[in-house]
Amino acid sequence: MIDYFTPHGSNADLRINSVKKHIRGTDCKHLKMDISKLNAMEASKIAILCSTTHYLKYPQGIVDCIVKSKSIVDLIKPLILNNMKFQVK
Repeated sequence: MIDYFTPHGSNADLRINSVKKHIRGTDCKHLKMDISKLNAMEASKIAILCSTTHYLKYPQGIVDCIVKSKSIVDLIKPLILNNMKFQVK
């Protein structure tokens, strides 16, 4: 089952905390996260930190990130976060 989530909050830290809280509080082995409305830096920060949080709970899990451009994928992909997949909106 895929768990769909859009981070909420007025700044990056609140958005990150909302995702971390969601990961910790739900059964979301396969998380689909829409960060397409965020700028490249904020989307990258959220994707990286939340990927790590998700991996700690679900080492075999997957985080699908919906992003707004291939440049965001190109920014994150070299970090080799094995539990991340990307979809450009």
